[in-house]
Amino acid sequence: MKIALMVTLFSWTGSLLAHGLQMSTAQVVQRQDNYLFITMHTPVAKLYQHMNYQGKPASLMHLANGSDQQLGQFRQALVELFRNNMNLSVAQQPLQSVKVRVAPKEELKKLLQAELAEQVLSAHQHEQSHHAEPKNFFRIEVDGFIAAGKDTPRMLSASFPKELGQVLVSYTKPQIQTLTPTEQGSQYIQALRK
Repeated sequence: MKIALMVTLFSWTGSLLAHGLQMSTAQVVQRQDNYLFITMHTPVAKLYQHMNYQGKPASLMHLANGSDQQLGQFRQALVELFRNNMNLSVAQQPLQSVKVRVAPKEELKKLLQAELAEQVLSAHQHEQSHHAEPKNFFRIEVDGFIAAGKDTPRMLSASFPKELGQVLVSYTKPQIQTLTPTEQGSQYIQALRK
């Protein structure tokens, strides 16, 4: 009963992120010319399988049903993985004030339980593993500031941890406008690129 409830609550969220992909994704957003924000989504089971850290439980099931301390160790291992193995630089200058963010322990536990529920459901329906679409993704955020410099062009170099496997990367630099309302409302006009 608990597993069925977890599937209902969480599988729809994961499927939006998966969108048919069986790989990690990263979206790089440059804001205000000197601020980079990177959001990564990676399949729960695949990342856990490839992670190595002291005190790692034998399986995802052991972690999901383990102690609060084990979950805390896993969360810390996630932060350390990205802090130590994700190098970011622009024009060969490391990003400044880099921060790594992962979900709090409570959210991680729910995500792990949803992944286990999905695995049980897939096994029950006898789905082939190559047809199964990963539905539950970890979200990791890394951000920092581009060091001041006059080098042009400014080239971003980012090395992702090997535990992510293949990574599909997209880059955007939003154009921001402040809209002043009139009697008819706020009018937004933007040229669209082909």
